[in-house]
Amino acid sequence: MTPLEYYEKIKEDYDKISPSMCVLKWEHLEMHLGSAQSHSCFHVPMKHINEDEDFHNTEQKKEVRNQMLDGVRPSECSYCWKAEDAGSWSPRITLAPIHTLKDKDIIVKTASLPRNADVYPKYLVMSFNTKCQLKCSYCGTQSSSSWYEEIKNDGPWDVISDESSRGYNLNGRETLYTGDDNAMTKKFWEWIKQAVMHLHTIRLTGGEPLLSENTFKLAKFIRNHPNGENIEFNVNSNLCVSDRRVERIIDTMKDMKKPKVYASIDSWGPQAEYIRHGLKVDMFERNLEKLVDAKIDVGIMSTFNFMSIPNYKELLDVILDYKGLSWIKGDATFFLDTPHMVYPKHLSALITDDKQLDNLRELVYYMNTHVDDNDVTKFNSGEYAKFERVLQWVEKNRFTGDELIKHRKDFRAFVDEHDKRRGTNFIETFPELEYFYEMCNG
Repeated sequence: MTPLEYYEKIKEDYDKISPSMCVLKWEHLEMHLGSAQSHSCFHVPMKHINEDEDFHNTEQKKEVRNQMLDGVRPSECSYCWKAEDAGSWSPRITLAPIHTLKDKDIIVKTASLPRNADVYPKYLVMSFNTKCQLKCSYCGTQSSSSWYEEIKNDGPWDVISDESSRGYNLNGRETLYTGDDNAMTKKFWEWIKQAVMHLHTIRLTGGEPLLSENTFKLAKFIRNHPNGENIEFNVNSNLCVSDRRVERIIDTMKDMKKPKVYASIDSWGPQAEYIRHGLKVDMFERNLEKLVDAKIDVGIMSTFNFMSIPNYKELLDVILDYKGLSWIKGDATFFLDTPHMVYPKHLSALITDDKQLDNLRELVYYMNTHVDDNDVTKFNSGEYAKFERVLQWVEKNRFTGDELIKHRKDFRAFVDEHDKRRGTNFIETFPELEYFYEMCNG
């Protein structure tokens, strides 16, 4: 069965329950202990976690679960509804295999649970803190300590609209729970004693998880637990850490079940380094090769934004090269995931003009010429469907009128401030977008 055929089956299984069913609301949890926030997938707005509240089974989440069972589209899941209304496969479909490949009956079993039942998640994404050495353009103080330090020392960014400014100001969550022994972390270590019996996957994120000692502590806990042999241990990373840290995570993960590293990059070369400030592509690639040599599965996690467009073809070519290398090395897989960035709006692909939209269409066409479900050195139809979804989303939802003018002005204000604070030069780095930068002044 091809990935697209499998997506069709998932949709059929969902529709037997309701047209808005999503298994992730029960079986999936993403939480960030440092800022005391959680959600059921990274496309849904985060909610505050109270110290006396269950991590997963909040009253608000139970209400949304009931809406899904009743066929109501929860407003917080608008990312999926917009994708589906544009004729694309939404994340509630494309992420479901995380669970359905472990248990083919999981959708029916989940829908058959008593209403308002408390459940433990089966897939846990989590961060212990926000410690990170990068300042990615679309990130902010809640997820990067480097962003926090910059704004604490140099003040808020000069962006035009209030809607855009909230990502570039301190909001109090940055230092809500600090250190390795805070109340929220203590709550987690008690919770995980029971949750570990229900999990099939743990995925560490950040910040940069390879900078946190708790990442290695949790890996040791999983390895030593009786159920540890049934749990896949995954790590997100920007791969711009020391050789020692990369070698340590390889040594930690190599004997665990299906180890996997999700490496973050959104373009290639100097443009990638501009988007993810602090990234060094040569270091990223050196560490990528270490993972492939160690036969650890690698997923390229590419948050597609407007600045990804000009040089994305080079990234696609790099990924094809590594797919071939992974096949030669044997046993490991190398794949691409392309979620489209929604916020901040002034950096999303929805600000694009016709010229860059045509370039995006050419990128999607180029990928399609390298799709073969029977060749692991090519993209598969599932990877292509996710990238095609980006194009369909942009074509259907591009900003217009006053909203477009506002977000393009904010884009220019952002790059001006980026260049002033960080010693970069947008025009030199993105010569293909000089005309667009000038257009954003009007």
